[in-house]
Amino acid sequence: MSQMSPKVIVALNGANIVNVVCGGLHTLAINKQGHLYSWGRGEGGQLGLPLNQITHDKKTHEYYLTTPTRIRGALDGQIVVKIAAGDAHSLALTQNSEVYGWGYTNSGQLGLGVSQDNFDPSSSKYGLQVMEPVLIDKLKSLKIVDIFAGSMYSLFMTDKKEVTKHLIRLFES
Repeated sequence: MSQMSPKVIVALNGANIVNVVCGGLHTLAINKQGHLYSWGRGEGGQLGLPLNQITHDKKTHEYYLTTPTRIRGALDGQIVVKIAAGDAHSLALTQNSEVYGWGYTNSGQLGLGVSQDNFDPSSSKYGLQVMEPVLIDKLKSLKIVDIFAGSMYSLFMTDKKEVTKHLIRLFES
């Protein structure tokens, strides 16, 4: 699956791609219409697609997509304006300032209140792997204008250029 030299991604020809971000093992791209595409490895859910749309290698037990595929589900009808990718999680910001997240949340990186430290399958709406985009409810009262993802964390900037103050409140349960 390695590519040693640059190559045109034929599946995106004519898609009017305006931004691309790379995570640890996956890539996201948005086009001029605000549609979001993903490809790469996806065992943590970072591709944002149901498992039945992702190739599973039975020998290596890896999940992957070699062709960019449009993410739908909760993002249908949404216009994505910014994207961010961590090692194994992804974020999308819509034109309505809504933030969607998916992938691993083992360190709380999705802002859903779920992490390895507090995970209780009987009381949690989400698992440690969120396979498809979900709205991050804790951000709904804020006007988010930018999103950032590190290896296992996420940052959200408001229209008032505030970041850390809201992060403390965001990740408290």
